Amino acid sequence: MSTSAKFGNVAQLLASMEPSGLPKITLSGDPQMAAADLADTDKLNAGVWGSKVGSWRIDGWSVNEVMVIQSGRARLTEDDGPVTELGPGDAFFAPKGWKGTWETLEDVQKFYVVVY
Repeated sequence: MSTSAKFGNVAQLLASMEPSGLPKITLSGDPQMAAADLADTDKLNAGVWGSKVGSWRIDGWSVNEVMVIQSGRARLTEDDGPVTELGPGDAFFAPKGWKGTWETLEDVQKFYVVVY
């Protein structure tokens, strides 16, 4: 693993995103996803991610993730009821094991850090 620092401009990272497929359990729409990494190590991953309009089921978030919405809007509905709408500048922490529904209301882009 390199000990060199990594630098990236978020707008440039967003422009460089590559398609990364569809969610496993799509509920509505055609939420095509795309992503680009800033850093990827055995302990964390950081980068940008985006989704087209649609919704999908998450049956247990697989990692701990912090994200900041850069553009668009999303609604997260937890299985136990709380509903959170996110827009540009909003930060969110999803703990490993989180269950619920992600709904992209307007094409969304986020910066994220995942800790394994």
